[in-house]
Amino acid sequence: IVNSNFAYSNIIRVKISATTTTPVFTIVAPTNPLLCAGITSFPVFYNAGSLTDDHYAIIWTANAIASGFSEVNADLAIAGNLSVSPVPLNVVVPGTIASGTFSGTLIVRNSVTGCAFTGTSTLIINPLPTISNPSPAPQNICLNNSSTSLSITATVGSGTFSSVKWYSNTSNSNTGGTLVATQSSPSAPDAYIPLTNAAGALYYYAVVTNSNGCTKTSNVSGLVTVNPLPTATISETTA
Repeated sequence: IVNSNFAYSNIIRVKISATTTTPVFTIVAPTNPLLCAGITSFPVFYNAGSLTDDHYAIIWTANAIASGFSEVNADLAIAGNLSVSPVPLNVVVPGTIASGTFSGTLIVRNSVTGCAFTGTSTLIINPLPTISNPSPAPQNICLNNSSTSLSITATVGSGTFSSVKWYSNTSNSNTGGTLVATQSSPSAPDAYIPLTNAAGALYYYAVVTNSNGCTKTSNVSGLVTVNPLPTATISETTA
């Protein structure tokens, strides 16, 4: 509208949306983020700020993609309760990676305002320890007699040795056993001598752990059977 004194235009209103805070990444498990080979996923928690960031993407560097990481570049909706902060996201890790250092960028976005923030983190995948297996040969021992020592040889993989733990099990399995010995400063090889003070039949296995929290479990040993002593009754007879 124009008159002899003034010119007018339509009014354009520009709204600047309230923004969230920059995401704060906290690796929940494992920490810092030090992962162990074979892990297939781990949670990342981020600070949701105003609690309105409802979509995300994950962009990996070239070496991560070459190693099998998959980018989440479809701007996926975040599942879960956004009223609870920090908000968890599950990051998938290729289980075939033996070791390496990889970087990725997490992008969180408000689908209404379009406001987005990014945060980059580097994760380290540490190689597992290695461990040999105790002898598979069975042992049959009389109560309180000496048993044959069981031994394993281990390598640390990454970090330093933390422990070697020996377990007994009533079944032929290397899970769910009972802890019977812990070596806090393991040697190579490390050995355990089965106890023979109670009758019974047990398998044994070892678990080695390094300072990065990575573990490796041996196969079970042969069955160690401790047999009870025979009993004899002496009776007097008369002619």
